[in-house]
Amino acid sequence: MALELLAAKSSTENDEWHSITLLKHTGDVVQKALDLFNCIPDDLSAFGSKLSDKSFQKAVIKACILHDLGKISFEFQDSILPHVKGDWNENKVTIKEYLADLKDVKIGRHEYYSVLWSLLLLNNEENARHIQTAILYHHYNPFYAQEIVGGLKIYEGVEPEVALYLKFIKIRSNDFDEHFLNPLQTRFNQEVVKQALKEIKSSLYNADFDSKIAAFEDNESISEHLNLYESHLTHIQSNGFGESEYEFLLLLGCLRRSDYSASGNTDVEKPFLETYSDLSKKIASKIGNDAWQFKIGFKKVKDTTISIIQAPTGSGKTELALIWSQIQEKKLFYTLPLRIALNDIYQKRLVGGTGYLIEKSDQVSLLHSTAFLEYMKEKSDLSVGEKITISRMLSNGLYLSTIDQVFLSSLFYYGFDKLFGLYPYSCFVIDEIQSYAPEMMAVIFKTMEHIQKLGAPILIITATLPPYLTKILEGLNLKYSLIHLSDDKNGIKNYNLKRHLIQIKKEWICEYTDKKIKVNEKLLNEISRNRENNTLLIVNNVNKAINVFESLANIPKAYQNLNRKDSGLYLLHSRLLESEKSRRIELIKQGIENNEKGIIVVSTQLIEASVDFDFDILHSEWSPIDSLVQRMGRIHRNRDEGYTGSSPNIFVYVGNEDEPDKLTSMIYSEAILKV
Repeated sequence: MALELLAAKSSTENDEWHSITLLKHTGDVVQKALDLFNCIPDDLSAFGSKLSDKSFQKAVIKACILHDLGKISFEFQDSILPHVKGDWNENKVTIKEYLADLKDVKIGRHEYYSVLWSLLLLNNEENARHIQTAILYHHYNPFYAQEIVGGLKIYEGVEPEVALYLKFIKIRSNDFDEHFLNPLQTRFNQEVVKQALKEIKSSLYNADFDSKIAAFEDNESISEHLNLYESHLTHIQSNGFGESEYEFLLLLGCLRRSDYSASGNTDVEKPFLETYSDLSKKIASKIGNDAWQFKIGFKKVKDTTISIIQAPTGSGKTELALIWSQIQEKKLFYTLPLRIALNDIYQKRLVGGTGYLIEKSDQVSLLHSTAFLEYMKEKSDLSVGEKITISRMLSNGLYLSTIDQVFLSSLFYYGFDKLFGLYPYSCFVIDEIQSYAPEMMAVIFKTMEHIQKLGAPILIITATLPPYLTKILEGLNLKYSLIHLSDDKNGIKNYNLKRHLIQIKKEWICEYTDKKIKVNEKLLNEISRNRENNTLLIVNNVNKAINVFESLANIPKAYQNLNRKDSGLYLLHSRLLESEKSRRIELIKQGIENNEKGIIVVSTQLIEASVDFDFDILHSEWSPIDSLVQRMGRIHRNRDEGYTGSSPNIFVYVGNEDEPDKLTSMIYSEAILKV
């Protein structure tokens, strides 16, 4: 029958377009939804528990069945069939003959037609508004984020065509049942699908076609028959989130993830518990069963309390977070502010060398803008393209992510509902939370509200806990727990070690003379002569870093072999190509691990968070105290003994207090610097 030939998608193979039928695609989307439900735990909490509710799952299945029915239209088929090659000429004729009565019906996008099907197939049930609105918004529309009346305006002026389309559905209703709904019944034996199809069939045969057709022939407004759900999608200024809003966004998120994964032929969700099956054992084999991370006594979080732990840099916070996530029995999003720090954990701690998850590397994903560069380094059965697709689909069990990928959903950008759909069965680690600007922190806090209401546990780990953090959490009524480390801190790396001797110098590393950057020559000579130590010099912007680097490079006795890759002098800043930045970081690490001396690194702030360097001496421009602590964390980092030297190994350059450094003041506010 012609209905079984209708195209839903087109794909390319050997430079030819091929059709994927509407029936097959719909069945595939339903299957992806079932796969998703199979991965969702039964013990979800708060509003997130809706995901495991059978009535909610039935609503998702209905949305999956109905979402693309609007492709049963001449307008859509006429747009896609010209692209399909091969032995389809006879099929094209059959399809166009089948849809001939709709040749002059021009309503617009296929989801507009799909909503008309829902008028007949949902029978005004309790969650009909949620399903209809999800169908309308499962692709981006020109009226996205407008008031709900904007969504209904798409039918203004086309009421007679709506009537013609409903007549077509009436005429083809038996055919639709026999050649579309029945094959779906044959394909699926799951009770939730059977029940959804049974109710859709009942609505089809009890639909009042004639009254609706007559109403639209009389140009009656569709608003008399369609009552869309007024969500934050359609009215951004709506106040407050209640249970109904979360239920709608969870439904839309499930529909979209099921649809997109079916279209991309990739997993919607993988059994994430497999990722952690022996993780603690592998961690224990490296750090010992009696390591402090195992003594915290983590329990599975059931009341969505935010856990906060403050621990020294280099003490093993990453292992702590991995142990915590395994106990939560949820998929993990581990966030850090810097991509290079994520890349380092990905390659060194998880999937490279002797990483904890090297045998499960295909279950671990990077989620940031240059992740493909790290994937290119790996040997894997999956292509780089496949890994990127899996990463974007959020189907893996463990993600290393920059904060912008998973914590901006409170801005309600298009597609944020996909994140809402996985929050309830995920857990989140926020590492180095002090690194974010106040504007970003405001967004993070707002997103935390939604994550907590959807039942997801959050762990905040940092070496420098901002004092305002707990006050803001209290102000937002977000439950949190400060986990205090054991009174016996001897087992915690770096906790009782004296690692630093600090000297404040009232000098500039760089100052401005005649609009030019002048580098402190005394400091340059001191660094160039100190070949027995590895030195880190941090300034607050790229231009300064380049000037310091070039000034050091121009000291001929120190670096005669500067053009060699192993010259010992390195420059790091954010303008470098990601591949070159990674190459330099790897060279620096290799040099330090091989106990080479005389290494000098000139860097900007990018080195502050979670880059596992261990230098002997730091020269740093002044910056906020949390930033300085992070910079100091790169000095005397991975050593068993404390610093016993009588000379300082940390030098902080504060310059002239009466004349602040203009570029530093542009990066950090003067009020913060004074603190």
